[in-house]
Amino acid sequence: MCHPLLTKITVDKLERAYLLPSKSSSLIGSFSIDVSEQEGIVHSLFFIATKRGKKYQTEFVWSKISQGETDNETIQLVDYADLFGDGQDEVVAELQLYENRFYLIYERKRNSSVWEQIFEAQAPYCE
Repeated sequence: MCHPLLTKITVDKLERAYLLPSKSSSLIGSFSIDVSEQEGIVHSLFFIATKRGKKYQTEFVWSKISQGETDNETIQLVDYADLFGDGQDEVVAELQLYENRFYLIYERKRNSSVWEQIFEAQAPYCE
C-alpha cells in the first residue's frame, strides 16, 4: 500500500533534453502535491538531472513546502537554448507565485554539474 500523498502527486512538466555541451540526456521536471483541498496548499519540486552511466544524477533541485495558499510557489520549464552562443545551453524557467511571476535563467558552470541562477525578471501579471 502506498502513502496517501503519492496519489496526490501531479507531474506538471517532465522533459527529456540534451543540454549542450553534454552528450548525455537530461530530465527537467516539475511536480506538485496538493496537500489540502480546503486550504489550497501545494508543495512543489523542480529539478534537473543528467544521465551518468545507467542512472540519472540530480544537478539542480528547488523545492517549496507551502504554509498556506498565498505561500504557494512553483517553477516550470519554459525552454532551453544556447542563449549566449558559447556552446552551452541555459535553462529558462517560470517562477509562479500567488499573485506574481518571474522568469529565471539558469546556467551550468563550465566543466561542472552545478547550475546557478544568472538572471531574474518580474513579468506582468494579469488574470
